[in-house]
Amino acid sequence: MPEKKLFLPIALLWLFSLVHGSPAVKITPGANILVITLDTTRADRIGIYGYQPGQTPNIDAIARKGVRFENAYTPVPLTLPAHCSLFTGDIPLAHGVRNNGRYRLPAQSDTLAEILQRRGFTTAAFVSSFTLESRFGLDQGFAVYNDNLPVKKGQVKTYSSERTADLVFADFAAWFENHCREDKNKKFFAWVHFFDPHMPYTPPEPFKTLFQQNPYDGEIAFMDVYIGKIMALLEEKQVLANTLTVIVGDHGEAFGEHGEFGHMMFCYEENLRVPLVFYAPGRLPENKSIADRANLVDVMPTILDFLAIPIQPVPGHVPGPEPSGISLLPLIAGAAAKERTFYIESVFPAEALGCAPVKGLIKGEYKFIDLPHPELYHLATDPGEKENLFFKQNAVARQLKQTLAQLIKQYEPPIGQPGRELSAEEERKLKSLGYFSFSSKNANAANLPDPKEKIGSLTEFVVGSRLKGEGKTNEAIVYFNRAIELNPTFSWPYSMLAQAYLESGKIEGALDVLKKGIAQNPGEYQLKIDYALLLKKQARWDEAIEILKELPRQEGGIVDVGPEVYYILGDLYSEKGDAANAISNYRPAALAEPENFVIKQKLVYLLHQSQKYPEALEIYRDLEKATPGDTGLLLNMAILYEQIKKYDLSKTYYIKLLAQNPAPPVRVYYNYALLLAKTGDFQEAAKQIQRFIDNYPADDSLKHTAREYLEKWESAN
Repeated sequence: MPEKKLFLPIALLWLFSLVHGSPAVKITPGANILVITLDTTRADRIGIYGYQPGQTPNIDAIARKGVRFENAYTPVPLTLPAHCSLFTGDIPLAHGVRNNGRYRLPAQSDTLAEILQRRGFTTAAFVSSFTLESRFGLDQGFAVYNDNLPVKKGQVKTYSSERTADLVFADFAAWFENHCREDKNKKFFAWVHFFDPHMPYTPPEPFKTLFQQNPYDGEIAFMDVYIGKIMALLEEKQVLANTLTVIVGDHGEAFGEHGEFGHMMFCYEENLRVPLVFYAPGRLPENKSIADRANLVDVMPTILDFLAIPIQPVPGHVPGPEPSGISLLPLIAGAAAKERTFYIESVFPAEALGCAPVKGLIKGEYKFIDLPHPELYHLATDPGEKENLFFKQNAVARQLKQTLAQLIKQYEPPIGQPGRELSAEEERKLKSLGYFSFSSKNANAANLPDPKEKIGSLTEFVVGSRLKGEGKTNEAIVYFNRAIELNPTFSWPYSMLAQAYLESGKIEGALDVLKKGIAQNPGEYQLKIDYALLLKKQARWDEAIEILKELPRQEGGIVDVGPEVYYILGDLYSEKGDAANAISNYRPAALAEPENFVIKQKLVYLLHQSQKYPEALEIYRDLEKATPGDTGLLLNMAILYEQIKKYDLSKTYYIKLLAQNPAPPVRVYYNYALLLAKTGDFQEAAKQIQRFIDNYPADDSLKHTAREYLEKWESAN
């Protein structure tokens, strides 16, 4: 296993001792740590940050009791990379996770959870979006990683899998109650992630009615309620006083300020500015506001500093122009801030729309964005980033561009996808699209379109998606078609357009759209998955199998959709009657989603039918732990135990079954009677076969056989 390492520059070591002895900050090695991350939450939509229409009384109260940073930034407006930066203290260039989906945090990254676990902390995480599912690597160091996302029956987790704040809180509360019962004095590190403000904005009542004109604010208000419940629970259990609580957004959200609706495309202020609050009663100042810039990468070193855990340098890791995090405790204690350089990026435009990637720096009063049409803004005088000063202040822009190039060069190779091997053809296509253009050796990015030129396609897609969600399918179709016309290499509209056609009963139209999408985007797995699913609906199993078999499903292959591919292939082979191949695909799907009982049920059925009894029994036992009252499961276990001649155990499960369901399917009595006869218990066998005769409606050969058994067993008695 590669050696764990913490990517933090040597220059940070002096910070550890700076705050010791400060009356404003009390270092607390024995404190608990609670990190609450707010997905898609702009700082300027929180009451304490000056937003009057909002309803965030709990966040506001915590901030008034603690320290808030008025100018906190994320290095990347994407959920997975942002959280990786938060919990490693490094920018995406360093930790290697550049986008949601086909990236996995490398095992050699030393996360906050791993460091604290080694120090004896109980660690637990509760996430609410597929984007942070354990398969993407952030589970490192967590003894409990709760990503129990609801899925529709018969499906696996996909990008649409998420859960609301009430469900996340319920799981956290259950864990925390148990933690306190076992030993509430044992230190814990808990991370709770809320996804509610993410598009689409659909807050529950009463927030739906209260925020009809701005449902995004309603989602934040709903989330705030459960932040309050978390704090109340900690106070009830008398652990809040010894807990450092951090509330932080992962990225913001755009509402058309620069043409974007959402957050993935650009690195303007609306996408990067996030709330950041530290609260530790009696250990940090109350109601302190700090205007100096901070960053998500600063959260981890700040927590470690607060716990008096030294930040160790990495041998051979040469720090660049301050790419990694620093402890913020000196600023909280009143030290003067030094000027810092903040790296920002989004590779989403490159990977999704075939545009140049967004990358840039914030330094001093300036933000520089390196694109085919580069941008320079003076944030102090132009916080809305309306006036591009690239030509007016070109010397400043050139200097920042040079600094950016040096930083990027430090982290070559540029954009390898951790845990994901690319074929030669995929690598060729990626390079042609500029996906490898972060290297100073590769000038392809200069030949790619500026994402500002392609934002229209994304906007049409977003509007179409909203209309489709509102049930306005015909209107949505118009927008999806426009999105495709504006950018044929943007794959998302093809999938949504196909869904819209399917909802309208136009399956051939849906198939045709997906064919065109695949032709334009041969490397897009989701289009092929969608196409295979449509073929499956038409019982064109062999064609669907051929499409899915092309996809690289080996370990470390498709990190995001690999389990879905296995699951669909399992269904296809099962429907074809090919149990062996169905089993070989259901197995890895079940391994990837151990909490998905539907996959396990399909797998165990085939294992049982294929007489693979030991493996089937192991899964049955696992299912029984989760659903002990499932009568169908109890019956199958009774039958299996009988098949392997463990008659006493079989009888036990029949007894459990009849206790759960006194009026079971009538064949249960017949099967149970046969088992009892095998054990020599003819008296009880006669009782059960009589129940079968009394309840079986038909007068057929089976009933005649039952009567013969009854006569025989009564004679034996």
